[in-house]
Amino acid sequence: MRKDEIHTSVLHIAEACIVAARAKWIAANIREKMRDYCLSAEVTAVETHLTFEGAKATMTLAEEGLRIRVEARDLVMFHGIRILLQTTISKVASASQARTDWYAPSSSGLERSRTEVERSRTGTRL
Repeated sequence: MRKDEIHTSVLHIAEACIVAARAKWIAANIREKMRDYCLSAEVTAVETHLTFEGAKATMTLAEEGLRIRVEARDLVMFHGIRILLQTTISKVASASQARTDWYAPSSSGLERSRTEVERSRTGTRL
C-alpha cells in the first residue's frame, strides 16, 4: 500500500498529544518497538510514518511535544493500533507523560490536543 492510498477511504481518525521535552527520543523508541507490527516505518526530520495493512500512524514532532495521528479503514485495526501505541507510549515515556488522551481530529490540530491535555491534567473537560 502506498503512503497516500489510505487517504482515499479513511473512516476512523484519532489524534493524541504527548506534552514532553524529549519528544524526538520518545518517537524513536515508539518506532523501534512498533517495527514488528507495521509494514514500513519512514522517518523525516519532523515526522515518523508507520504503515499498517489499511492503516497508518503519523508521529509529528512539535515544540510542545509529540502529536500522534492514527487513520484506518477498519475499526478493529484502528483500535488495535491505538492500543499498541498506548501500550508502547506507557513503556517509553515517564509516568507524568504516559497519560495520552485520544481525540477526534480538529481543524486546529496540535493546539487543540495540547489544550485538552492541559485541561485533563487540571481536571477540566470541555
